[in-house]
Parts: sequence; structure tokens; C-alpha cells
Amino acid sequence: MKYLVFGILLIFSISACKTVQKTRYNVADGKVEWIFLHLNDVYEIAPLGGGKLGGLARVATLRKQLLTENPNTFTVMAGDFLNPSLIGTLKHEGESIKGKQMVEVMNALGFDFVSFGNHEFDLDYPDLQKRIDESRFEWIASNAFKTEGEGIQAFTRTKIRKRIIFLNTEFYI
Repeated sequence: MKYLVFGILLIFSISACKTVQKTRYNVADGKVEWIFLHLNDVYEIAPLGGGKLGGLARVATLRKQLLTENPNTFTVMAGDFLNPSLIGTLKHEGESIKGKQMVEVMNALGFDFVSFGNHEFDLDYPDLQKRIDESRFEWIASNAFKTEGEGIQAFTRTKIRKRIIFLNTEFYI
């Protein structure tokens, strides 16, 4: 009986081992899969519910796992992350931080792309432009312009790091 139990445990242990990680990233068949880790309306960094729900540390862990499975993983924010936030109303060196905390965390986490939500425009133009300048991720917008002063002026970035084109060849309902 002792050998039977040992044999079953040995077989179970060996079968549980993994020598090659199966990934969803496979160019051999001519297909490339992209993963988009999508978030929006994130105003707080820390988890909720006594640490049991949410939090950007959990997002960072998930992102790391997804990147291990597939290097074509992009982390995107669909707006509403700079404001409103209790932390954003705090002052540092006499100035309200106004979303700076979110940009710092999102830079550290490795976000790839963001778009404007309506709450980004709760900030005045100089503060919003500061957050754009501080970010290491790309801002995507086709209809966001500064209208103060003379003429219409687009929000600016000094450098474009990546370009991405979204294509869909299959349509499902």
C-alpha cells in the first residue's frame, strides 16, 4: 500500500510539472494575437474593501502575467483617471497635485496608451499639459483641442514613441 500511495504521488507530482510554457503568442501559424488590458474611470491607486478589491498593484501583477504569456500585450486607459480623486486635491510644495500621482503610478506600471475622459478636462489647461508632459505613455485623441487664447491649439507631445493601427478583419455579433 505504501508503494501504491508513493507511486500515485510521484505520478501526480511529475504530471504537475511544466517544462515548456504554452503561450498564446504564436507566429508559426501566421497569426499574432494582441492582448489589451483595458481600464477606465480609475481614481484611486490603493485597493478597496480592506485590500481585497482592485488596486493598481493588482493591475501591475496581471500585466506582468499577460506580458509573460504574450509580449504583444498593451495596457490602455480609456479616460477619467486624473480627476476626481481625494489624493489629487492634496498639496505638495504648496501646489495641488491634480492627478500627478496617477501619472507617476501609470508610468511605473508601464501603461502604453490613454485617451481623454471628460474628467481630464476638469483640470485647467496648464495642469493638464503638465500631466501630459510628465507621462511616458501615449495620449490618443482626435477631437481634443485648447481653445483659450488665439485660435485652436492641439495638446502637444514632444515625441511619438509608438504607432498602432487597429484592424479588424472579422466581425461577430
